[in-house]
Amino acid sequence: MSTSYGTITITDTTDLGQLSVYLTGSTVRQQIYDGNADATDTYFPNWDTSNSGTALVITPHVYYNGSELLESDNRWVVTWSKVEGEVSGNIPVDPATPTKPETYANQYSKSIQRSVNLTPNTNGVTYTATISVFPISGDNTTKITGIATIDFTIANAGINGRQGDAASYMQLIGSSSYFAYDYGSNIGKGITSITLTAKTNISNYRWYCGTHKLTVGDVNNTSSTADYVGASLTIYSASNTPRIETLCTTFTTDDVAVFRIAETNESGVEVSGGFEDYFSIYRAEEARPGDNVYSCYLDNDEETVTEYNGTVDFTNAETTFRLTKNGVNELTANSGWVIAVTSSGNIDYDKSKVDNTLPGSTSYNHVEITGMSGNTGWVQFSATKSGVATQTKRFTIVKNPALVSHSLRLDSVISNRSINSNNVGVYTPNQIVIDAIVRTGGGTSSYRDEGVIQANIHYEGDSADSTTLVTNTANSPLILTLADKPASDPVKPIDYITVSLMYNSNEVDSQKITISKNGTDGSDGTSPWVFGLKNQFDSISTDFGYKISTSPLTIEIPFDAMEGTTVKPIYCGNGSNYPKVSAANFEYNNSNVTSVTPTYYLGSDSTTPVTSGQVDRVKYVITNSNAIKTEGTIAITFSLADGTTVVRNYNYKAQPQALKPITTQLLAVPSNTFSNQTGISIVTPVITSGTEDILTSVTKYTWYVYYDGEWKILSNTSTSSAGYIYISGIKTGTGTESNWSDAANGTSQSKQLKVTGSAVEGFLGFKLVATITFKGVSGDYTEYINFTDINDPLQVELMSTLGLQIKNKQGVGVIYARVIRNNEEIDPIVSDDLLAIGVDTPSSSSPNTGIWQGKLGYIKYSTSTPYTIDYYSRANTSATWTKRNGTQATYSWTFRDESNNTIVAGTSGLAPSLNYVITNDVNTQFIYLDGTVVNNKLTANVQVTV
Repeated sequence: MSTSYGTITITDTTDLGQLSVYLTGSTVRQQIYDGNADATDTYFPNWDTSNSGTALVITPHVYYNGSELLESDNRWVVTWSKVEGEVSGNIPVDPATPTKPETYANQYSKSIQRSVNLTPNTNGVTYTATISVFPISGDNTTKITGIATIDFTIANAGINGRQGDAASYMQLIGSSSYFAYDYGSNIGKGITSITLTAKTNISNYRWYCGTHKLTVGDVNNTSSTADYVGASLTIYSASNTPRIETLCTTFTTDDVAVFRIAETNESGVEVSGGFEDYFSIYRAEEARPGDNVYSCYLDNDEETVTEYNGTVDFTNAETTFRLTKNGVNELTANSGWVIAVTSSGNIDYDKSKVDNTLPGSTSYNHVEITGMSGNTGWVQFSATKSGVATQTKRFTIVKNPALVSHSLRLDSVISNRSINSNNVGVYTPNQIVIDAIVRTGGGTSSYRDEGVIQANIHYEGDSADSTTLVTNTANSPLILTLADKPASDPVKPIDYITVSLMYNSNEVDSQKITISKNGTDGSDGTSPWVFGLKNQFDSISTDFGYKISTSPLTIEIPFDAMEGTTVKPIYCGNGSNYPKVSAANFEYNNSNVTSVTPTYYLGSDSTTPVTSGQVDRVKYVITNSNAIKTEGTIAITFSLADGTTVVRNYNYKAQPQALKPITTQLLAVPSNTFSNQTGISIVTPVITSGTEDILTSVTKYTWYVYYDGEWKILSNTSTSSAGYIYISGIKTGTGTESNWSDAANGTSQSKQLKVTGSAVEGFLGFKLVATITFKGVSGDYTEYINFTDINDPLQVELMSTLGLQIKNKQGVGVIYARVIRNNEEIDPIVSDDLLAIGVDTPSSSSPNTGIWQGKLGYIKYSTSTPYTIDYYSRANTSATWTKRNGTQATYSWTFRDESNNTIVAGTSGLAPSLNYVITNDVNTQFIYLDGTVVNNKLTANVQVTV
């Protein structure tokens, strides 16, 4: 036994004329609310008449039989209602009711006006106008009703931090980057206060100094522990509150205080990965008095002695210890120095006082070596004095058993540099004589006819490979004249000199000449320089591909400089003014893309770059066409005239904004339902981010089928070609995998799944696991689709001889059921256009009244036996009509009215014909149909059982 169902709906319309209704508004239908704007500019358009707005007017337009009815026409009335937020109801439009914003536009108008704006964060408002038209003059009981709606929505112009809205930013700007102090007095000079201002559109943030979160008590010198949340912070160097030393206790020792603002949630907890910015305040101090510089040296650091026939030649194996203070001899009477002499233990030497004014029995500064065991030995001088570091020098003796030895002899190994009135260096002594000697056996002679004496002069600021080389002439000593490097800007003093003795291209001896450069006792040192950046860190809004959200983005880094406590200008370019500034390029996250070069400006309002003059800021213009680094540093280098450089670093961090949600669907075409396991359906993935199609972002597909109680994989993953998997049938539980080929129309599309009806026995489930890499984010997404097969041999279709609509309750006909099983009709009747309705038995020769000429089917009803319906048929127009007795199928009918309620027999007002059908003839294939049966709308349902 098989069962199937059919349904049909018949409606009745009153043909009194054509009515159309629509509503219009006096403004656009979307009101924009800007929560970040001033109070007077929060809405566009503005309907608030109490705040310089123009009221919204909603006007109904009524057309009857193609002509518009005027508002003053009394043949129509309007009733208003609305749904706003979650509240709905009728609109009283009573000016005396102030809680309702809607009123009539004027005394005779049917338009309404609204004088207040929509509420933010709602779905807007829907107005409904119910129009009643009375088209028949003098008969107000006849009317036509039309309904029209109009929607007004509200859009938010942007809340910080959401994609598509205004990008969030946070920047900490300072009025200066340093406090200046007198040396030792700890009293602020020049700038006495610095104001830090938080430039941000983020609502919740907190202040920090170092790792300490600032409180109201920290700022106001009170006991309050509440977080300080002000938009700015003014810090003082002297008596005001708060003082820099109070907020940052390490300021006087580390010479820097680092302030930070950081994004927090509404509870004051710092947001992980949120926005933040830093600002450093430096301590600038006047120059300190110069320190005493002590230098000690030996006039002979190392001596090589020769041994000839068992006799060692100690000639010249002697040295003198020298000690100076700021270039002046310190070994004088009552100087307080004590010199002690120690040796390696294998050395014999005579001690003789060179400077016999030195006190103490062990105070000797000159030794002469008289004997030595072994091949090496040493004598060490140590000079001590209360309050001064111990000065130590060692004299080394090396025995050379060779017959001939070579060595250098210098008349001085130290020179003192002072500054004359022309700011030029003066060296004392300004000439140093360098000679060479040769020892043969135990003898000694001057070195004049072979070998080379060369001196490498190292100037301050020069690299090691740019030293000045000086050599002697043949048979002459080398006489060095000491002076600053000629033609040098800035002036470059001598740092030190290395001397070498070359014999047969080999170095056989070397010495170093030391230069003392620190001036006279007690002179003041040079004032220190302080350089500061007024913007040291930025968070940059990007998408997840690290491309900036705003194009172009300008990074601006202001800077300033002080020498001691004096503010100094800064220059760029090729001029001779110092200090000069240079900045590194801004590097993209792509080595193939040209980096952004810096441009310099003077003044925050300047639009013209400076190439060789005074500047106070550097700018970079960044486009959003290339990805930037997740974190980056730009080095800002300041150069002084003496070659000294100071580097300050600006740092940034990319802040990716939120992605729109990714949704996955599987679309089956033509459908995911098969009939009797026939047909083919192609499954295609549909993958979007918001409304953007991102199917090309899929990097991996894996298909599964649910079979024998588990998910089984259908194919190996592949990204090499587009196509589909053809499933011809699943019988063993493993599936059939075959013929990857191009997708429909030969185009290159994402991989699809082709499913045949023979594979679906009742129910079959598939799933796709897709790896999606989109805007720098990768993840696996799973989507399911089910296929079903309808294997029911019965198909029921309900037909109406009057069509689906009766006009003005006119017409007589039937609703009948056509039943098809396995493509064969049960209880067959002729096709739709061959049916007719009659009241008498048809004759054999010609149709009777109500029967269409030449038709082969005839349906008869009788009023004597109320609404009995018979069906006749014949083979051709001349054949005899034959009444059909009985049916193969069983028909069971039910009915619903216009409100979708089940119609119950005997109900008051029920049409007699329908009441008879319900009570006496519900098992027929035909249901009587006329205007008395259809009351506005009738829905018939039949259950057919074979």
